[in-house]
Amino acid sequence: MNTTAEVITEKRTYVIRKPKEQYYDIAVAILGGLKNLTQLEKDILKAMIILNNEYVKDNITPTDLLNSKMRKTLMTNLKITKSNFGNYVIRLKNKGVIVETELGYTITPQLVVPDSDVLELTFKIVTTTN
Repeated sequence: MNTTAEVITEKRTYVIRKPKEQYYDIAVAILGGLKNLTQLEKDILKAMIILNNEYVKDNITPTDLLNSKMRKTLMTNLKITKSNFGNYVIRLKNKGVIVETELGYTITPQLVVPDSDVLELTFKIVTTTN
């Protein structure tokens, strides 16, 4: 017997209106929640996104967000020690926030937040049998 099931998809749109200075905070709060990030991990992700976007805005392709210059900038901006920063980098790698590419380490593409006035995110929640 050949049976088919119809998948019913309900789409909902929620609009969050916030001032531009809260743009990254809101984006990182949502995206960080998907990866179960702590507040400091979210702060590091936000700083990395902003640093990445500064390079993009200046038409410079970011190479490695974890090279020594970038690490120093991030540690200074976040006011954390080298060893503490290193521990958090390991945690972010383990959570899939930071990935290694041919050019070095970068933010996983799903978590990159462009510097714009609108960020549209699409989520699909699928139930599993586990």
